[in-house]
Amino acid sequence: MVEIRHYLAASGSDPYQEWLDRLKDLRGRIAMQRRVDRVAGGNFGDHQFCQDGVWELRIDVGPGYRVYYAQAVYVPCRP
Repeated sequence: MVEIRHYLAASGSDPYQEWLDRLKDLRGRIAMQRRVDRVAGGNFGDHQFCQDGVWELRIDVGPGYRVYYAQAVYVPCRP
């Protein structure tokens, strides 16, 4: 499983979720949510490394969408 965390602006707003909520393309919105859900299950599908730790998910629906993300690895410490 992959933990999904959205970037939060200094104001506390979630730019990704706000953009997704405003998106008029219902098929695109559903496709992106399903894709992020699949990533949470460990299936990244069509993705590619860009640069400087940034990756992109390519979503081939409607005009085509890209979701950019970074990965963080957390190593638990033993007491």
